[in-house]
Amino acid sequence: PEALREAIKIAASHFPKKVGLILGDMRELGEHSKSFHEELGKEISLHPFAFLITVGKEAEYFHVSNSITPFSAESPEEAAKIAEKLGFEMLLVK
Repeated sequence: PEALREAIKIAASHFPKKVGLILGDMRELGEHSKSFHEELGKEISLHPFAFLITVGKEAEYFHVSNSITPFSAESPEEAAKIAEKLGFEMLLVK
């Protein structure tokens, strides 16, 4: 979670560029997975990101408390196609 938290801060520092996020599951978290995903979702909502696309069941918890319109994709390739349609100046992919 710490690496993603720092990546989010770096991406947010590029505002006012149109910054999008594609985030996948953080599978290494075991029984604490849901709470870490939700916690980072809250942090994401504090920044003016253009969009958030998630890939994976656990990653959907990023959307729980997020003010950004949610998008979910079945695969990284599908996420890339969605991001391409939405447009961006910078894209954080994790």
